[in-house]
Amino acid sequence: MRKLSSKQRLSLVVVLTLWACDPSGSRSTARAVASAKAPEPKPSTSALPSAAPAPEELANAPRERAAKPRPPKPLNLNEKDDTPVENSRYVLDELNDIGPAGPAAAFSKGVVMISRDNELVVSRLLLPPSKSKKPTPGEFAEIGRGQSAFFSVARGPAVSPTHVYWITKGKLVRRALSGGELEVLSSDAREGTRVAVVGPPDVVAYITEPVGKQDSLARLRLPDGRKLELTPEGAAASSVSLSRVGEDVVASYIDGRSGMTPVHARRLRGSSGALDPDVVVWVSGATQGMTEISSVGTPDVSWLMLPVERDASRFGLATLAVDKNPKMDPPLRWRTYENGLDRSPVAGAVLCGEPVALYVRPESATPNAHQELVISSLSLDETASSEPLATARGFADVSLYPTPEGGVLAYVADRRTWARLVRCK
Repeated sequence: MRKLSSKQRLSLVVVLTLWACDPSGSRSTARAVASAKAPEPKPSTSALPSAAPAPEELANAPRERAAKPRPPKPLNLNEKDDTPVENSRYVLDELNDIGPAGPAAAFSKGVVMISRDNELVVSRLLLPPSKSKKPTPGEFAEIGRGQSAFFSVARGPAVSPTHVYWITKGKLVRRALSGGELEVLSSDAREGTRVAVVGPPDVVAYITEPVGKQDSLARLRLPDGRKLELTPEGAAASSVSLSRVGEDVVASYIDGRSGMTPVHARRLRGSSGALDPDVVVWVSGATQGMTEISSVGTPDVSWLMLPVERDASRFGLATLAVDKNPKMDPPLRWRTYENGLDRSPVAGAVLCGEPVALYVRPESATPNAHQELVISSLSLDETASSEPLATARGFADVSLYPTPEGGVLAYVADRRTWARLVRCK
């Protein structure tokens, strides 16, 4: 065997040492050998070029940039279809923390919640609404129950002037606001969906449980106990809403899909209790399981409200002005949000003489931004005004019940249930 010189033995020791420190493979060893054999560079009088990145750095650089996406850009001024209100039409009384999060809804005398054992738990107004032009306490009684008494993320009930309606264990049920026994109205309701009601006399709409190959349907229950199918053969429904338009009722529902979502509307004639033909008034983009349709009626128009994707990069509240005789392609106005929301609570009412939308949107385009609850008049103007009512890390549900003085507002946010009076100026 040929003997190695002292210089060769030194190079071999360096290579073996580096191999022991970095067992990852031949690339580290090759660099070590090249470093051991490379002659020392001669000094240069010219400016030194920047060091070239190693192959590993070049390979990792694109992945590092991809792991840090750019934050969304705020909406440009020409993209905004609502503006801050200049002169508020409302007096906002103080906010009241009435209890833990749970299925809640406003009514004329306060807020009603549904307990786990299907009892009505009521937070009543302690004093009649003030006539002052300045905010007052507008106090509500505390619920007096702990969190264990309620399902914290359940949808709120539907409230008429006389009854409260909700779904429990696959049954459509109600209780009178004045008290009384639990009444079972139907045993074919889909758990986790919301009931809609207009009255008096009360007309109720709900979503049915799928049976076999039949998807969920929207169904009406009339004051005389009769049931009518809202969805025609071949259609399905995931959310339903009702609004009174003059003496009639306009029933609207969506068939939520991942590709597109048809929005249906039908007129229920108050004089005969007969349903007019079903009309697909609009087709939106994809919706999710939590997407719900809401509506509010005036003597001539039913305003339908749907929080949904506007296009691939925008999300907002679509508002459609549907005539009492529903037709395709009604006037449509958007309220574009700074970013999208998976859970996007919306409610509507006639407040201080005009129809309004109450909806939740992100405060900014930043991911995980706080949310704000705003109120906005429903109109066909290209740009609407909006007024903030509350902010929170996240809202689960909202409700607004009109009164002669204004309205009772209730919402669930940040694991609590809140209430306040909104009075007309």
